[in-house]
Amino acid sequence: LPYFEVVRAAFIPAIISYIALIYITHLEASKLGLKGLPKDQIPRFFKTLFRGLHFLIPMFYLIYELMILRHSPQLAAYRGIQALAVLIVLQNLIRAYIAKESLKDAFKLSLRQLWDALVAGGRNMMGIGVAVSTAGIIVGVVAMGLGGLIVEVIDTIAGGNLVFLLIITAIASLILGMGLPTTANYIVMASLTVPVIIQLGQDYGLVIPAIAAHLFCFFFGILADDTPPVGLAAYAASAIAKI
Repeated sequence: LPYFEVVRAAFIPAIISYIALIYITHLEASKLGLKGLPKDQIPRFFKTLFRGLHFLIPMFYLIYELMILRHSPQLAAYRGIQALAVLIVLQNLIRAYIAKESLKDAFKLSLRQLWDALVAGGRNMMGIGVAVSTAGIIVGVVAMGLGGLIVEVIDTIAGGNLVFLLIITAIASLILGMGLPTTANYIVMASLTVPVIIQLGQDYGLVIPAIAAHLFCFFFGILADDTPPVGLAAYAASAIAKI
């Protein structure tokens, strides 16, 4: 499925989610009496924007690779990383040239920054590695024919009721998401429940697009990160906010 089709299907739900998030944040801030920074402490918008405007180049290049050239996500991400690396080196060299500093030191700084980025990227990939390992197990289970048996069990529990099946899928996604990364959670639920959702829809005379069923599983997989008692997203947010 082309990346553009995924974006088009998820665009309106994403906008609605962000509107709800902004509205809830505003209500909570008003209830707690929280206020923003004074005007004199807020950085000037256009000055801040133009200082980092060049960092939009890799992002737009990534979108160009995905939507215009229709390259695979892996190739697009690889070329986007290359563009960002070149941009970091050029940025440091240009700044050193304008400040009449050593270009050699600027180049060494660029290499050090790139190395630190690679190290941080490797650490961040640990979670994805867990997801990929889990995905391999699920693919093996489905390929061995056990997936069909599990699907039949889920169908039996739902009793042929599509709404009940969606509720089971949502609850299972929330529970699995407490111990699995979002990607692994989505792969598990999509492999086991999406075929049943589509089939039950056909039995009721409904045409359920496959991408709608997949996005349903993905949504509750993401929501699992906010669900107690684990709430991994809260830990990530507190680390960013330094709370």
